[in-house]
Amino acid sequence: MVPSNYKKSKEVKKKLEKEKNFSDLKDLFLPVTSYIGSLITIFSLKFLSSGKFSFNSSAIFDWLFLVFLLFVLYAGFNTISKNSSKKNVLVVSKENLEHLITVERFEAENSIYSICGDLSWLERDKEELIELTKVKKNLTIKILYTSSANPKTKILMNELITYGIDFIEYENFEDRSKCNYLLVDQETDSAKAIVIYKKIDSSSTKTSEEKFTWTVASGVENPSLAFVKRFIQLNDVISNVPIKVGICGVNNVGKTNLIKACEKVLSSPPNMVKIFDDEFENYKSTDVYSNVTILHKQFAKQQFRGNKLCIYDRTSIDNYLYFKCRASIDNEKNEKNYPKVEKIFIDYYEEVNKTMEELDLLVMVVNENTNEVDTTFVNSDLKKQVNTDLVKYMKHFKNKNKPTLTVSIQSNNFEESITNARDQVCSAIREVSNLKSKSRIKFPVDKTKNDKPKESKRATLISLTYKKK
Repeated sequence: MVPSNYKKSKEVKKKLEKEKNFSDLKDLFLPVTSYIGSLITIFSLKFLSSGKFSFNSSAIFDWLFLVFLLFVLYAGFNTISKNSSKKNVLVVSKENLEHLITVERFEAENSIYSICGDLSWLERDKEELIELTKVKKNLTIKILYTSSANPKTKILMNELITYGIDFIEYENFEDRSKCNYLLVDQETDSAKAIVIYKKIDSSSTKTSEEKFTWTVASGVENPSLAFVKRFIQLNDVISNVPIKVGICGVNNVGKTNLIKACEKVLSSPPNMVKIFDDEFENYKSTDVYSNVTILHKQFAKQQFRGNKLCIYDRTSIDNYLYFKCRASIDNEKNEKNYPKVEKIFIDYYEEVNKTMEELDLLVMVVNENTNEVDTTFVNSDLKKQVNTDLVKYMKHFKNKNKPTLTVSIQSNNFEESITNARDQVCSAIREVSNLKSKSRIKFPVDKTKNDKPKESKRATLISLTYKKK
């Protein structure tokens, strides 16, 4: 069923386009006739000076002059056509602007991304948005806004969330320039045009009526489109909830290089991604006491609170396994000086499980080329054991319905494998973001009502043993 408001809006759009086409023709008439008149005058002076057409086919100068005139004719028409269209800009009233937005919404097939400032328009468009979700049930609708919403607007937002509409608050960016953007079906058509609309400064208009510019910019040639699309993708990742990604793996497999590659893709606009460096780099020690300190600092890192995308270079499970292996070795050498290591391992593992619950995605990096290589602080036997135990934990993490990903880095094809791994990780982050966005808590309206927190289940202990030499 086609909504009646869409039919009306489509008729208004056709009328506006006809008026614009007629206006463009009028604007073209004078420069085109003037240009053609000038060319005819030059042509007549050269070839009709005697009263009749005179062209010497054997004279090279006549041919060069004719080619020059044709080139000027082509260049002139090309310049006029580009300038006259004014990049498909329409100047419309507020009422007609609403009709144009309605047409864009109801003609979308897969997705609508609306980047706007405040949400003062939301109450006016509420019923239309609800109708849109009913007519096109599989349509993705995301509204990105900058200003904090008042309690009344939050109630509207909460209601629209129940219809599958997402609201994402973002920090303003310079390129927005007080413009609003509307992107439709960008996932299925990369060359799709982007709609940009902006209120005209009242001081520059002769009337008191609100006027807006409506620009349909080419998806290929528009310089701001790439930035806007990337901005939307990043906000898809970050959403309104923090996402925590843990990168685990033994020494020298390529974790840090992978994280740097991901950061380059995900760090525009800036200050939206927080990288937690490998705590081991601050210690460079193999003793068990340093390992305990590192583990405790990792616990604190993974309980970070904020609205950023967090990526951890190592996780508490990595640090726990190294601590456990070294504690087992030290216990064999100094049995009398250690309390029961089994009790220590169990207690710490409970804490590890709690902090691992903070992660939304666990990525394990493997590199078969480095497994047999000793490093300054970790020998190959220890690396093999930690790698085996990490594989076990990955299965355990996945069994708890937590997303996991294993990526492979090849030393002999390092750059390409880092790029492939980066794409896999970024894709996984996007999937996690979409799932988390759908289940996120509604916008709080009344902060005086606090739900009692649910009691967390005791972590299940699994066996991660170190094989004695």
